[in-house]
Amino acid sequence: MPIKQKIYFNVILSVLLLGAIFGYVLPKMSNSLIALQNSHQSQIIKLKQLNEQARSLTKMNEDLSVLNQMPVKPSDFFTSDATLVNEIKTIEDVAAKTNSTMTLSISGTADKAVAVNSASGLSQVSYSVSLKSTFPDTVRFIKYMEHRYFISPITGINISGDPDNKGGITATILSNFYIYKPQTQNESIPKKN
Repeated sequence: MPIKQKIYFNVILSVLLLGAIFGYVLPKMSNSLIALQNSHQSQIIKLKQLNEQARSLTKMNEDLSVLNQMPVKPSDFFTSDATLVNEIKTIEDVAAKTNSTMTLSISGTADKAVAVNSASGLSQVSYSVSLKSTFPDTVRFIKYMEHRYFISPITGINISGDPDNKGGITATILSNFYIYKPQTQNESIPKKN
């Protein structure tokens, strides 16, 4: 083979080889580098989120330890007494203090209490209070209920005139008892389907 043909053959082969490298190999490498960079960016974002959650949990634990040293501890706000005796007695005492006639209706039992949508271990039992009283005494009853030692937010109030008692009213107050049921380690971990 003459030397000119060898040179042409080598030039054409080099051009084809460079074309294959630039047309096929480098774009594939470039695409995988871009995918690797995107994956790295998403990993960095996840790491930042996890670090922020860890800082938040650390701060929360520090705050809880400070609160646990106070005279009234956060755990005191929720009852662990499934019979709710003290809470019911408190509501009855409030009714007596406010000169109100009270009927308490509890929907459900502590065993069948609905779990609150969180990992807190809290369950709720709904109840309603029917009061026969004057309007000022009913307002006093509600104020007492809002400042109890246990958390039981009022979810609804219905007030109407009482035909049996001139100047009196009938009030129906809806609320929930919150019962603390500590979860075991196995209960707090969601099960995979």
